[in-house]
Amino acid sequence: VPGYIFANQNGYPIETRPLDGSCIRFYPKIASPVNDGWNMVAVSLNPNDANYAKAQLFPSATSAAYRYAAGYVSMDPLEKGVGVWMKFTGDGSAGNSPSTFTHSLVVSVADKWNMIGGPSTPVPVGSIVPNLTAVTSSYFGYGTAGYTVAGSINPGKGFWVKVSGAGTLTLTGSAAAPKAAPTVIGETNLAELNRITLTDAYGRSQTLYLGEEGLVRNEPSLFELPPAPPEGAYDVRFTSQRMVESYPAVDEAGRSYEYPITIRSAAYPVAVRWEMNAPVKGSRNMVLSDVVDGKSIHQVMEGSGYYVIKNASVKSVVVKLSEGVDVPAKYALGRNYPNPFNPVTRFSVDLPKTTEVEVAVFDVLGRKIASLMSGTHAAGTYNLEWNARDASGMVVPTGMYFLRVSSEEFNASQKIMLMK
Repeated sequence: VPGYIFANQNGYPIETRPLDGSCIRFYPKIASPVNDGWNMVAVSLNPNDANYAKAQLFPSATSAAYRYAAGYVSMDPLEKGVGVWMKFTGDGSAGNSPSTFTHSLVVSVADKWNMIGGPSTPVPVGSIVPNLTAVTSSYFGYGTAGYTVAGSINPGKGFWVKVSGAGTLTLTGSAAAPKAAPTVIGETNLAELNRITLTDAYGRSQTLYLGEEGLVRNEPSLFELPPAPPEGAYDVRFTSQRMVESYPAVDEAGRSYEYPITIRSAAYPVAVRWEMNAPVKGSRNMVLSDVVDGKSIHQVMEGSGYYVIKNASVKSVVVKLSEGVDVPAKYALGRNYPNPFNPVTRFSVDLPKTTEVEVAVFDVLGRKIASLMSGTHAAGTYNLEWNARDASGMVVPTGMYFLRVSSEEFNASQKIMLMK
């Protein structure tokens, strides 16, 4: 972001003073803050040599540049005002070529979704002027938190926007600092909704929202997410393609309410965390399940909690609004099956309320060799398995082992036999 630079006017050494009658000219370089992997970037300055070739402006990119035109197409040379996807290795900044600032841009947009870039200074999204078209979505950026609603169009970054027809957007920079992602979109306060965040093993995440109809005060189209990133970029969304879903305050007779979520290009394990800011009224519960058999995951979502998906074949989950979900009446450690086993045995753990719990495997000498579950977990039945490996991933030898469940109010253990 442009700022001030101090030049030595009267100090020493004398050699560093500008000569009388001369001037100093600074040429900033095009630079975009990037994360490891895929990024949305844009050219926000004027290269002094007018060379917009991708290799000249972004020599450290490890992929081609892809703009959006009803699908991803490669683009070279690049163009001011057009956002592109590019892939980089490592976090840092990317960019080259001495340039001069540009403080205003008129960006051409096509019907539906567009990737755009802004000028050399931040542009509050509320100041963007559409011409011959209308904006029908939020503005979205992309980073380690996935797609997020943008408060401003920041230099060097690409952003998504959906419009109602071909036209232009006029973006004029301001001296204000870039705005953070808003918590209020239209008339909907996201902080009032239930929040579900899916984070993969690389720390990439995406937050989705689910709330009663009275709390979601805008048309669903306002919460539509942009097209999915290129293959390999982390992406999580409701199958409706939105980031916000709603449910009625009162059930309609005979109707079920399910909200499937797709998980794309994730590194496992994936942690699903929830904050129930607006609990479901009446006897209904929110339940996290899988869409394969509905049994591998069956987690009642109450208060704050999380569930870890270790199975890399699970590419989607579903949040169900269920009547009369059975919450265990008491703590219990279910019998493992098969027993003896080779190489995997499965068992269940019942929690009647949210509690701090650890489920671990011990050898006959009392040494803990594997932790299968730990931390605070919501009430529900947890289906767990042990694959006969220790904490370092090594296969353990044939013999007797012990499953042990430990919490403030419950402790239980049972023998299990590994036979090869």
